[in-house]
Amino acid sequence: MINIIDNNLKAFVSDKEIDIQKDKAKKAYSQLISRGYKGNDFLGWLYLPKENIDILDSIKDRAKSLAKISELVVVIGIGGSYLGARAVIEALGNSMSYLDYSVGNPLVIYAGHHIGEDYMTDLLSILDKKEYSLIVISKSGT
Repeated sequence: MINIIDNNLKAFVSDKEIDIQKDKAKKAYSQLISRGYKGNDFLGWLYLPKENIDILDSIKDRAKSLAKISELVVVIGIGGSYLGARAVIEALGNSMSYLDYSVGNPLVIYAGHHIGEDYMTDLLSILDKKEYSLIVISKSGT
């Protein structure tokens, strides 16, 4: 269940408005948990890692194998597809880890998040010189 702490809001928002927003949050949470709305077939993330340990193990195994064979990993996607991967990588890592070659992890770079032909040309010229892997992400399935 959601626990909403509103102590710091009271100076800016009325109790009535806080109650309205709490009710909305509880309703949204209830719909999310019950999968009672359109698009509910895209909620696999909701139950990670409890129900999908085998998927997580598979992801970890794949990450280890990519790290062994790749100097670069290119994440290809647009919008939320690439931003989700980037947000997790940056949140869980060191902001400057790409400069620390002693770590032994491949450098993660991104493609597809803009249509700049110069970026793609530069990327392709780098990939010609490196061992790399590609990860293509499409949340829409297309």
